Amino acid sequence: VGSEMCIRDRIKGNPDVSGVKAAHMHIASYETKVVRIPREPGPSGPSEEADYVTLRLRTGDGVEGIDYAGFASVLVTKGLKEVTDALASQIIGRDPWQTEAIGLDLLHKAGGGSPAGLVTRAVAAIDVALWDIKGKLAGMPVWRLLGAPSGTVPTYASGYLWRHYDLDALATTAVSLVSQGFRAMKFRMG
Repeated sequence: VGSEMCIRDRIKGNPDVSGVKAAHMHIASYETKVVRIPREPGPSGPSEEADYVTLRLRTGDGVEGIDYAGFASVLVTKGLKEVTDALASQIIGRDPWQTEAIGLDLLHKAGGGSPAGLVTRAVAAIDVALWDIKGKLAGMPVWRLLGAPSGTVPTYASGYLWRHYDLDALATTAVSLVSQGFRAMKFRMG
């Protein structure tokens, strides 16, 4: 609750934001879809396609927050959609400004020992969609809502350096990642 109040205070003090609708805002509906998108074949799988569950949360005033859940095996995409639907249904009527409370509530409702796998992916999608709504309501990007000094963040390359690669493949891939501008990489060892 503290972080939500801090953000509301930041919005109120921002002359660039005119008339942020915060009172009586609520999530009115949601929609999920399974989409298949192309991807480069890689060590995580030979497939040239990946399945994701898209999520759209809508407020009573028609503001829409969008995100997706993914990186699960195509074998469990149906399960990921079911979990996302079940958890999204639990936030109908909730205030989108209450992201922290909603996230904790969803993890609790999903079962105390389940914040992993499909539940974590679904809750994360809901969380980001709620932040998308708040950014749209405030008329500013989420990074600014959070008080970051700029719109850039350092990133690292993940999903490229796998334990079954030989040393030549690791070296070639690492050089390519550095040439793309990455300053850090995630290795899978052992």
